[in-house]
Amino acid sequence: VQAVEKSSKNIFISPLGVSLAFSMLNNGAAGETQQQIQKVLGFEDLDAEAINSFYQKMLAAAIEIDPQVTLETANSIWIQNEFPVLQPFIDINKKYFDAEIKNVDFASSGTLKMINQWASDKTHGKVKDFLSELNPQTVVFLMNALYFWGEWTDKFEEADTRKDTFTNAN
Repeated sequence: VQAVEKSSKNIFISPLGVSLAFSMLNNGAAGETQQQIQKVLGFEDLDAEAINSFYQKMLAAAIEIDPQVTLETANSIWIQNEFPVLQPFIDINKKYFDAEIKNVDFASSGTLKMINQWASDKTHGKVKDFLSELNPQTVVFLMNALYFWGEWTDKFEEADTRKDTFTNAN
């Protein structure tokens, strides 16, 4: 969100990416917070286990739907050194979301470089400088990346396109 708020460039936020992030976060929530997350996801009648299983199966199936399309997902949880995160949260997110766990020092400039490198690696270099700064008081940073490449089924006819001014909403 921090990178989005400060950006004047066009951005694309994947609904699947947001949904994955909230589902991972759901594994560390309880009570009213968990109920609200599950409501936002549209899964208020399911428990976390059912939600996790759904995403695990859906992601595996999505990757194999079209052999001419490349769809890759990556998840990570960056944790401040010595910050106590319950092991079940880590284990569940590793199991269902294949999340990489990184113990880091958020006050170190090296951590910012590592996060940006992770984003670049997982998006085949499409997202290079995801963050420009980190709050040194951060204790947990959850992120995901999606990489999609595919040909249009019905391509645009080049003769039907023209150069024109393109602007942001503002």
